[in-house]
Amino acid sequence: MSKIIKKIFNLFHNAFWLGLLIFFVFMNVISEDSDYNNEDNNIVLEDDDSNNLKKNKFNLDSISMNLRPEEEFKPDENCTPVNKEYRWKNLSWSYYKINFALCKEHVSSARENRNRSNDYGEVLYDQLYHYDSAYIAPVIETFKSLKEEKKLDRKQLLEAIVTFIQDIPYTYILGPGRTCGSSFSNSKGELIHYPKYNCKPMIPAGCCDNVNPWGIYSPLEFLSNETGDCDTRSLLAFAILREFGYDVAVVNSILMGHSMLGVHVPYVPGNGSYGLTTLSRKKYYLWELTAKGWHLGDNYTFQSNDWWVIYQ
Repeated sequence: MSKIIKKIFNLFHNAFWLGLLIFFVFMNVISEDSDYNNEDNNIVLEDDDSNNLKKNKFNLDSISMNLRPEEEFKPDENCTPVNKEYRWKNLSWSYYKINFALCKEHVSSARENRNRSNDYGEVLYDQLYHYDSAYIAPVIETFKSLKEEKKLDRKQLLEAIVTFIQDIPYTYILGPGRTCGSSFSNSKGELIHYPKYNCKPMIPAGCCDNVNPWGIYSPLEFLSNETGDCDTRSLLAFAILREFGYDVAVVNSILMGHSMLGVHVPYVPGNGSYGLTTLSRKKYYLWELTAKGWHLGDNYTFQSNDWWVIYQ
């Protein structure tokens, strides 16, 4: 009888441990399946969000990056103020006006920093941006005040900053080797005539030459001189918009010999939209800054396959 009881005990003992093993295996499968379902749910949610965004055009409230740490702006005691006043209208014809003061000494320092550089492309843009970022603090503060005064949402603030830059008359900024008053053939074989040198904005365009190293002004120089071409404008827009947390980039085309602002949003309505895929797999839409009236994604005359993100 004791042998039978012992066999029964061993049977239950083995069954217990086998059942326990099966239980742990089962729970592990459930956990993995749950993770898989969660991933699927995330994909579905993203699709749902994307559909909602398509219905509501683009929602910039959800497309912001973390703000850069604010750098304390300490005005120079020896600062000679350069007072600026800008008036413009946005794409909906709403009227804006801002005032701010720059330091003449800061502008000179920014110009010297640019002149010292022998870099180009991303390295040059990064150098100009970081050197000027603290000096353009008065402009950032002015747009913060405008945002509060006009109760602008993120889309409206983005448009206000872009149209502010679009409103400044276009000026050719030429590097060494090209001279105002001369002509050259572009990539399409079209003959382009540079206006006579005067380094002031003109209608349709003015011209500044011998700007080292690659025919670009720094953001602070552009704000002070009110003279700038495509890449100068794109870098200023980048510098301001980054301070407000927008995911933006400077986007260039070698074929077109042109630069635009790139804005990362999930969806832009209409057929005139450029999608640029970078190594980070982000899509940027182009925004023309050299003339008034351009909307995000407009590409009426700048169709090219070589748009690439040079700085982000």
